[in-house]
Amino acid sequence: MKGKNLGVILCCMGFSLLLWRRILMVVGGGKKHLWLGFVMVLIIFKMMSGMRKIFVVGLLLWLNVSFGQGSIRDSSLRMSLVSVHYSADFPGGNMADRFGWNSEVGIGYRFKTKGNYLFGIRGSYLFGNDVREVGIMSNITTPDGNLLGDNGQYGNVILYERGFDVMVDFGKLFPVMGPNPNSGIYVLGGVGFLEHKISIYDENKNVPQVDGVYAAGYDRMTNGLALSQSVGYMHLGNRHLMNFYIGFEILEGFTENRRPVNFETGLKDNTKRFDILYGVTFGWILPLYKRAPNAFYYY
Repeated sequence: MKGKNLGVILCCMGFSLLLWRRILMVVGGGKKHLWLGFVMVLIIFKMMSGMRKIFVVGLLLWLNVSFGQGSIRDSSLRMSLVSVHYSADFPGGNMADRFGWNSEVGIGYRFKTKGNYLFGIRGSYLFGNDVREVGIMSNITTPDGNLLGDNGQYGNVILYERGFDVMVDFGKLFPVMGPNPNSGIYVLGGVGFLEHKISIYDENKNVPQVDGVYAAGYDRMTNGLALSQSVGYMHLGNRHLMNFYIGFEILEGFTENRRPVNFETGLKDNTKRFDILYGVTFGWILPLYKRAPNAFYYY
């Protein structure tokens, strides 16, 4: 099984690098840009496993297409959009019972057609330090809520929010504002995968009840299908310097606790959850397209 997974990873990385090589032939990039693409693929793959890797292989094959030529100032171009993004998220639904607000950082790739349709994939890492759920270690705490370490001293256990999401999205750009036909208001919908858990940090390393494999009995690892909807503004500058997007996104996760048992109750949690994240997102874009030649012809 490990050999198959390694083969899928190497295959997908190979196709990714071929895609990037084709892009660089069009835009005239160098080795620096090739390594940028390689690192992007590695990061997304670190967050994925199994069939999701195979899906990305197919997606990268589909995206291995030719790139449009023209002037961004006055033409709607076919192009690739590589981006990095940050999002501040506020929870809703069952998510709000467990966590407060969190941050997301991630990378993404979108393909824009001449008709301003958008197709893409993105991966984000979720993190925060506002854990609201109480009583998750009630079976090992003292009556006053403290944890005793193996040295007889109180332990200092800190809880964090950690997780990730991977989304495939699609939508359309409406060039009703901005400096050119490639900028404007975008509307996107997506489907993908959301996972989150409580990360447990034993600061003094003296509470073995929550260290190593035992942490899984308290971390509430939860995942499942996710949907997303977003609207915002995308700006691609005429001089290729200012390229960004800013928007509002809602992500809904249809999730379940995947651990076989919660240690404090001794039971499996079979709750069907509805997790919501409301996010304000900002991203910086590297647009890749073939530029019109700077030449004039006289007859």
